[in-house]
Amino acid sequence: MNQETLTNDYKREAAADEIRLEFVDDRELIRLVAVSSHAAFAELYQRFSGPLFNFLLSLVSDQHAAEDLLQEVFLAVWKGAGRYLGVAAVKTWPFILAYKQGISNLRRRKDVLVDDLDQIVVAPSSPGLSGDPIQNRMIIQEVEQLTPQHRAALELVLYYQMSYQYAADVLACPVGTIKSRVSYAR
Repeated sequence: MNQETLTNDYKREAAADEIRLEFVDDRELIRLVAVSSHAAFAELYQRFSGPLFNFLLSLVSDQHAAEDLLQEVFLAVWKGAGRYLGVAAVKTWPFILAYKQGISNLRRRKDVLVDDLDQIVVAPSSPGLSGDPIQNRMIIQEVEQLTPQHRAALELVLYYQMSYQYAADVLACPVGTIKSRVSYAR
């Protein structure tokens, strides 16, 4: 980078700290994080930490592990913001990191065999739950029967309202596979 580029980046960062970041779009926040804007990082954390934590919790079924993984995901966001290419939507990028961290965590766990990853029953989030506790229990039991891949696809599309393309980006599989998994899960 040349001096002029660094100076312009610094000016943008200083200006970003003065503006209301809640009105800045996600791509601009990532760009600001890339130039070490703590305010932009805090705003990004505020926007994505809740949904990412719930996603990680549903994947690993362990609150402490999900909290640790959330911190690892945001550390990766902080360190990798400068390398973000914009290929995936900003919304999907942290979910891609979270999914990879969650699967790595499951592989490292001593109580889970690597061959058993398809049979892991994770705690479902609350997509599609109603006010009826009996119906909710039935829905949760049905969701628990799904493989982690089917649950993740269903959760991303229904609960996090991602398009099939974004869910495919997160789970690193074709769009047709996501459509198939969601259809099967419904």
